[in-house]
Amino acid sequence: MDERNSQKDLQKQIGYTFRDETLLEDALTRQSYINDNHIARKDCMDPLATLGDAVLGTLVMYRLYENGSRDKGTLTTDKIRGVNRDRTRAFAEKFRLQQYIRWGKGEEKNQIWLQGNQAFDTAFEALIGAVFLDTRRNGSDGLAVVDQVLDGLHFFE
Repeated sequence: MDERNSQKDLQKQIGYTFRDETLLEDALTRQSYINDNHIARKDCMDPLATLGDAVLGTLVMYRLYENGSRDKGTLTTDKIRGVNRDRTRAFAEKFRLQQYIRWGKGEEKNQIWLQGNQAFDTAFEALIGAVFLDTRRNGSDGLAVVDQVLDGLHFFE
């Protein structure tokens, strides 16, 4: 399966079609892939994952607050539970993100996605960050669209 079809399949699975597919490419590209292949373009998933983490945390907190939670300690505990790596990894596994990601040679050889939660957590958050940016760049409410995408994926259940 070629990369273009794979990206279209992934977009269909998550229920969001990118207007700027470069953002999706970036969200699926590891820094080690760029380094191994001597690619001049330096955009990768890491900054998108940082953005996606913030977006995910904001949406989880918003839902908790809207559902009546007001105690600071409870909010903090429930937010941590809502965005923990086990949860994001489960979604990354469900959509078999490892098939879409451009891994570095060593990462692919060692199948780092099987060695803990970090690689999948980063990939899932990068995807969220990419959806947010793509939506915002097209004049829509990025938080609302990401919320809809996550709702469609049953992330909050």
